[in-house]
Amino acid sequence: MSGLILLDPALPFAPVRPDPSIIMMFLVNMVPGLGQRVIGRRRKFSSEELVAGVLATVCADPSRVPPAAVGQHIEVARRRFGYTEADREFALASRSVVSAAGYVTGRAYRRAVDSVRCPVLMLHGTLDRLIPVGMARVAARAHPDWSMIVLPGVGHVPQLEVPQVCATEIREWLGPAGRGAAAVAAMAAASPPR
Repeated sequence: MSGLILLDPALPFAPVRPDPSIIMMFLVNMVPGLGQRVIGRRRKFSSEELVAGVLATVCADPSRVPPAAVGQHIEVARRRFGYTEADREFALASRSVVSAAGYVTGRAYRRAVDSVRCPVLMLHGTLDRLIPVGMARVAARAHPDWSMIVLPGVGHVPQLEVPQVCATEIREWLGPAGRGAAAVAAMAAASPPR
């Protein structure tokens, strides 16, 4: 890997204050069967209501998400209604995140994060309820060679809330830091396989 750009990434758990409602959501999903039942109740809501609820959870200001992007999310939600395994898989995905990033169970994930040796840009919103910005700050302190940009007033999906800001920050980073990553990638592509 020659370079890495992370947008509000899932990070190994750190001693920071999480959002209580998000902790409850993950705890419910940790209980086999219960998570699926709770998720299954979502079927009584329209696709529009489900998307609005998700955006309210992941965005600091859902009104900043372009209407075309909201429409695409609604279309995906409609298609999911026809997929009978979606509820089970969502619960499994939630359990997987907790297992991978957890204090005790996340050792392999922490080793993988610590093994990253390429240039890294991490963008993180100050109002991310899923991955508190404090976790990103802990990761940045542990990896002082990473570049971290904190986005004030932004939630978990800066690429939806402030896409122009994200694009500008990424382009600027690709100048000095990304140039080295691009050079490494070009050398690797030019080298014959061993």
